[in-house]
Amino acid sequence: METIRTEPHPHSLQNLSPALSKLNYLHLQHFLVVAQEQSFRKAGRSLNLSPSTLSEQVALLEKHLGVKLFERKKGQALKLTDAGRLALKHANEIFFRGARLVSHFKETPQETTKDRLRIGISPSVRNYFLNKLFEPLLSKENLFIEIQTKDSYSLAEDVVTGAMDIIISDEDLAMNGSLERHTIQNPSYYIVGPKDWINPLAGAEQINRKPLIHYTIRHRIRREIDLYFAKHALEPHVVAEMDDLGMMLTAVHAKHGYAVVPWNIARHNYNLSSMGPIAHLDGLKVPVFAFAKKQLNKQLINQAIETLSMEVI
Repeated sequence: METIRTEPHPHSLQNLSPALSKLNYLHLQHFLVVAQEQSFRKAGRSLNLSPSTLSEQVALLEKHLGVKLFERKKGQALKLTDAGRLALKHANEIFFRGARLVSHFKETPQETTKDRLRIGISPSVRNYFLNKLFEPLLSKENLFIEIQTKDSYSLAEDVVTGAMDIIISDEDLAMNGSLERHTIQNPSYYIVGPKDWINPLAGAEQINRKPLIHYTIRHRIRREIDLYFAKHALEPHVVAEMDDLGMMLTAVHAKHGYAVVPWNIARHNYNLSSMGPIAHLDGLKVPVFAFAKKQLNKQLINQAIETLSMEVI
């Protein structure tokens, strides 16, 4: 276990810009309703406010943001500018997060009697964490689990701010906060292919100039596989790139190409009767980490990480 410390979070209160410190929910609510109604008069009826008051509120918001949010033409409906459309997107996200905040403290009586564990998983490793790995956690009667998928660096921010308890990623997120790092999986990767394509005497070389279903470049494993191929003079022909392990294996089953997969994980979660391993990529290791912030409920966090570290082979 490693503890990594960094500078204070960039979104802390002392770092707020003067413009942001003057904004509040009312500014955004008024803007949102005006954008929906495309009229100060109609929005005023919905909010029980005069059109002039709403116009002043929107003008104040525009002043704080330094942009025009609406195109105002006499006798025509209000139209959002490009900046207005972007502001509307952010306003909707803010209200969504506000609703999540309120709902978090209005759980059902059954949920409030349980320990709550919030787990975030990066897209690049979510396929490792299928039912078999989560079954032990899901079977705990006194544990309520919330699982979300986001990019690794958004998840790291969520742990720092307390929005997540544990995040799972194959990226090194050490620079993103005071995090404890645990290696929970270290899968072995194999080249796999349709069974009637496999030459047991040829080894990995049989994929040279043959179709390969590869990972997208945002995957850390993609970089490691490419380095391995270069080191061992393997030159397959990449015919498709995918993020999803299930889709990749489906493509292999349909004889669209070979693939490199964490075999011991894949064979316990998918029907692989039509394909088989060709060669173990010895030395190719991409560890999967769990990151957690120091918290009061340390026992729950440690128990969950220990469960997620169980072998799935």
